[in-house]
Amino acid sequence: MSVSIMIQFNGKNLTIPINPEQISPTRSADNATIDIIGLGKSTRKGEPSLKKISIESFFPAQNSYYYTGVLPKTCVEFIEEIWYAENTNNNVAKIVTLGLPIELNMYFVIDSFVYDHKAGEEEDIYYKLEITEYRPYGVKTVDIDLSGLAAARATSTAVQNPPVSSQSANNTYTVVKGDCLFNIAKACTGNGNNWRALYDLNKAVIGKNPNLIYPRTSIDFASRLGSTSESCEIKKST
Repeated sequence: MSVSIMIQFNGKNLTIPINPEQISPTRSADNATIDIIGLGKSTRKGEPSLKKISIESFFPAQNSYYYTGVLPKTCVEFIEEIWYAENTNNNVAKIVTLGLPIELNMYFVIDSFVYDHKAGEEEDIYYKLEITEYRPYGVKTVDIDLSGLAAARATSTAVQNPPVSSQSANNTYTVVKGDCLFNIAKACTGNGNNWRALYDLNKAVIGKNPNLIYPRTSIDFASRLGSTSESCEIKKST
């Protein structure tokens, strides 16, 4: 099966007239050697680089045995068109190989293009074309739905700032500024001397000091205190 190498650009194709003697795609990685204390040297794996291909051959003249119908000047102008287009409007070309065990089809940009004439073969143009794989890139945009975040913030605000209430419907009392256990016991159980039992019952939420209670602390005033009241009210002196 014959091997052919074609370059495609802007709807035009150029089949390389004379195949190079060899094609050696190269790829490397940005690995680095690092020193690890207590272990010695190691290798930090880097990102793989882009594929590179070097093509070295010649464009045969019209009177050459190898002439394929495309003038050497036309071939050079085609490659230079790709070169200049890359630097003006970001167009890229594609190389397509047929007949190779491993296809080398890829978009590419030109790294270098050198051509010259040899003595006795002035009409042939010898060249070396070095190309690098091209990968499209761009800025990725992500749409974020913030409605859930707004709802979460509203819920968080409600939890952090609950309404101040002196009572609830579950035999509990919510402490407000200026309260003490004696007044709470008197209002909720009918006997201020129950403050000790009230403290023992709610020690987990009050803490070690019964004289120090904080606003918004929820006090259980009915359970185990013999109270049947489901509400209580502390009258503040004016």
